[in-house]
Amino acid sequence: MKKNQTFLTILFFSMLSCQSLLSQNPLLIVTPKYYVGGSQTDLPLGPDPFLDYQGQVSEFASIAFPDAAGNLKFFVVDGLIYDNEGYLLGQLNIVAKGRSEVIVVPKPGSCSSYYIFAVKESGTTAGDKLSSTEIDFSDYSGENPTRLGLVIPEPNPLLQLGSKQKNMHLALTPKRVDGSYVLCVGYSAGCSFFKISNLGITTMAPQIFNSSFGVNSDFHLRSEMEVVPFINGVGQLNYKLAIPFQATIFAIPSILEKTGVWVPVLDQNFNLLNENDYQYSQYPVGSLLTPKIRGLEFLENGRKLLITHSTNPLSYPFAIDVIEFDGGLANIIQPLNFINDTEFSNSQIENLDLAGQGYYLINENRMGKVSYNSITNTFTLNNNAFPASVNLSTLNGSALPAYNIQLNMLPDNIDEFSYDNLFINGSDIQCCIENTTYNKITYTNTANGIWSATTVNPISGTITNTVTIREELRIKRGTSIAIQNMTIKFAP
Repeated sequence: MKKNQTFLTILFFSMLSCQSLLSQNPLLIVTPKYYVGGSQTDLPLGPDPFLDYQGQVSEFASIAFPDAAGNLKFFVVDGLIYDNEGYLLGQLNIVAKGRSEVIVVPKPGSCSSYYIFAVKESGTTAGDKLSSTEIDFSDYSGENPTRLGLVIPEPNPLLQLGSKQKNMHLALTPKRVDGSYVLCVGYSAGCSFFKISNLGITTMAPQIFNSSFGVNSDFHLRSEMEVVPFINGVGQLNYKLAIPFQATIFAIPSILEKTGVWVPVLDQNFNLLNENDYQYSQYPVGSLLTPKIRGLEFLENGRKLLITHSTNPLSYPFAIDVIEFDGGLANIIQPLNFINDTEFSNSQIENLDLAGQGYYLINENRMGKVSYNSITNTFTLNNNAFPASVNLSTLNGSALPAYNIQLNMLPDNIDEFSYDNLFINGSDIQCCIENTTYNKITYTNTANGIWSATTVNPISGTITNTVTIREELRIKRGTSIAIQNMTIKFAP
């Protein structure tokens, strides 16, 4: 009696490692392109010219988000959400123009869902609103039923500001020990905090500004805020915020203005510590020529803060300053005196790993990069790191020129955080599996064959010595496959 046999000549089987090579967000969106390293790529165009992405330039806010391998997973342009091939998945509530970045947070407890936070404009006389939207990649889009990515807007705002308050700014903590995140929201009277955990989004106790800082009542505060975790002198986790303030001392017309940065320290539950544990730095009170802060970015785990601001040739000819929070010059705003830095006076700042790690800025035609040498405590500026373009975000439609303020926005990045932690959480193998790209989910051969590292194989469809399979490789009884000089990797 003849027996059916299966023959395999295999060099190596292995388990696919649950490790990501991401550090910070490897993607930077500057519509209609996005950047990976120093290389630019066109954002994908969808097939439907009326629904899908067609190369529109963002006028409000945008962000690109990676998958576990660092490739584009989805992106947001002016409130519309698109997948990695440019198909429209759905939309957010209307995004306020030039107010704040869009923030993306992986939903704790889920391997396939994300929260998207954006500031919503409520008209010229009402205050801004903070809105949230969930996108679930385990279900199909309502806009494109063949595309994964169900968009679920939350109908009620998380936060509603008072009348005519138009200066909401957002910042997100890295993932915390319990797997949660905290969304920090700065606004006129203080700061609110929202804990994002596997229980959903819950409101934490708000903190109120010290009244001596004044109230950010100006429409034309166009800036950003930052948050960074650090370990204090007794080994406790604290958080440091950088919140811009801009207060008109006299009402319109603005005769004197007070601008600066409030830098409070909070405990791990986001309770404000006593007044000896926070700083604020202020530019001298002056006229409309007082610098207006546009960008903020912590470095050295919160020991320093970079600032970009508007300039004038009389008293503030340089656009990039630094605040040191330790040492003899603590809390004093110091200009870095870079030549030609005024070209970035309207730019936000982001710590990115593009053309090398650095603190990036953007103007109308290129990116600049500030580098810091911690050994010599010196800064350098490359004002032409690589070409880029940005659409100017302004609050238009006002009869007052002071309210038509330019802000060159950059998508927010989570500081002091490795983005591989978004997808791989310790022993959370399922999230690793679902956020890893495989050549095949399963594969069953159909005939005898030879698979070799030097010929096209049926699993990847390319010439390669390594292929990946998520679940099973099945060899039909009665067939034989010779696999030569190849590695086949499976999910854990």
